[in-house]
Amino acid sequence: MSVVKADVKADGRNIRESFTGSYVRVVTWDSQGRPLVNWYPLTNISGSVTYAAFSDDPADSSMNIMQSARLPALGAYYCDERGTTWAGVTYSDRSARYIGPRGNYFMWEVSYTLSGSPKRESSGEEEEEDTVILNFDASVETYDEADGVDLDNKYNVNSLGFFFEDPLIFKKGILNLNYQRREYSNPLSTILNYLGCINGSDLWGFPIGTVRLSDMSYSSTVTESETTYDVTYRLQYKTAGWNIVKANSSYYYAYNGQMYRALNNDGSPKETPVLIATDGTLLADGVAPPTRSFRIYNYADLNDLNLPSPFDL
Repeated sequence: MSVVKADVKADGRNIRESFTGSYVRVVTWDSQGRPLVNWYPLTNISGSVTYAAFSDDPADSSMNIMQSARLPALGAYYCDERGTTWAGVTYSDRSARYIGPRGNYFMWEVSYTLSGSPKRESSGEEEEEDTVILNFDASVETYDEADGVDLDNKYNVNSLGFFFEDPLIFKKGILNLNYQRREYSNPLSTILNYLGCINGSDLWGFPIGTVRLSDMSYSSTVTESETTYDVTYRLQYKTAGWNIVKANSSYYYAYNGQMYRALNNDGSPKETPVLIATDGTLLADGVAPPTRSFRIYNYADLNDLNLPSPFDL
C-alpha cells in the first residue's frame, strides 16, 4: 500500500503574501445587467508547506512517497487548512526527507514550495483585468428636410407673395450612439421586443419619441463552462422626433361645404396636390400650410436596455 496517510504538519505552514504594486480590475454584473467595477491588490504567494506522510513499506523511496495520490501533485492549486482551493497558487516543487519509524509506520516529511498569484473566485459573471466592459462611439449623419419657412420665420415666397417652386432644404442631423458590450443572457428576445422602437419615456434627458433603437445584433460564444454574447446596439437621436410630418395637401379642396377637384387655369385636373387649410379650404398664396404628424414606430421604455448615458462616458 505504501503511503497510508498524509497530512500537513502542525508547524508545516510558512506562507508569505507580498503586494506587487499593481491592482486587478474585477467586473461584475448586477441583476439588471449593469457592470460594477472593483479594484483589488495584485499579490504574489511564496513560502512552503510540509506534509507528514506515513508509509507501511520500509523499502519506499523518495520518488514513491512524493508521487503518492495522498499528497498534492505538482502544479495543483494550493488547498488550505479550511479546504479552500486557491486558484493561481500552485505547488511548484517538492522534496522528500525520511524521518524514521513511527509505531507501525515509517515517517517521511514532504516539503512543497508555493508560488503564484491568488485569483478571485469567479462566478461566471466576472471578467479578467483586460476585459473590455463597453465599447462606445458617437457620430452624426445628415438628412435633407424641406420647409416653407426659414429660421427667421420668413416664408419661402417671392416679392409678389407666391411660393417658390423649390422648397427650402434644411440639413438636419441624426446623432448615432453605438454601444458594444458582453452580456450573459440571450439577447434575442430583446431584439424582438425593442428593435425599431422609440423611447416612450425620457431617456438620458432626451424627450419622448426622439431616440430610436435602429439596429441591434449579437454573436454568441459557447464554451464548456458558459455562453457569452457580444451585443451591439445602435440608438439614433433626432431632435424633431421620428414621426412622419406632411404638409396638409390634397387633390381636392372644400368650398361652401362642397368638395371640388383642384384644377389648372385651363380647367384640367392639377397634376400635383394643392395646399389646404385645416378646414379643407384652399390656402391663399404666401400662407404656410399646416402640417400633420404620423407616428410609425412603437413606443418602448429603452431604459430597460440598461445602457449607460453617453453623457457619463
